[in-house]
Amino acid sequence: MQEVIDLVSTLGFPVVVAIALAYFIYQAFLKITDSNKEREAKLYSMIVENQVQMKKAIEMNASFVDILQDFRADVTKMQTDIEKIHEDISDIKYDIDRQVDQPHNDS
Repeated sequence: MQEVIDLVSTLGFPVVVAIALAYFIYQAFLKITDSNKEREAKLYSMIVENQVQMKKAIEMNASFVDILQDFRADVTKMQTDIEKIHEDISDIKYDIDRQVDQPHNDS
């Protein structure tokens, strides 16, 4: 405490207060800088983890696209098959209708 009194008497009160405030600001700056470094490190690690997750999601989406393209091909084939069946049924119905409409010649 005597050192502070000696500083005030030699340098003056305003100079001692200015030095004390400068020291306080410097210490606060160091703490803020350290906390920012910690926060940035956490953010960078989160970004890296998110990039890994995004890469996995992109790969999964790509595999879904392949599966959907296979389904599309299957559905197209089923649609073609159904159209062929429909045509066959129409032909069979036409033949049956013609047979029913024609009288039987059993003589």
